[in-house]
Amino acid sequence: ATSPYGDGLWFEIYPENINKGYAVKQFCEMFNIKETFAIGNDYNDISMLDACEMSFIVENCPEQLKNKYIDVASNDNDGVSEAIEIILSHWHSYF
Repeated sequence: ATSPYGDGLWFEIYPENINKGYAVKQFCEMFNIKETFAIGNDYNDISMLDACEMSFIVENCPEQLKNKYIDVASNDNDGVSEAIEIILSHWHSYF
């Protein structure tokens, strides 16, 4: 993951196969949830973003993550609100 404290080095260590994506899959299975979305900002979100049907990445994410997911504004510029608007317009197309 990138460091929230500038140029420092930041490590996140998890047991094998334990990550945000695994948690999303388990939660959805437990509660029979079919449609999912995620909003991420860093490398530790990749498994979660890949596990969901519709995934967004905020503008201030690392460059290597851009263009793989739906881009929205930075977290400081209402990126989450922008993602929710896109999700709502997507779901309205089903009705």
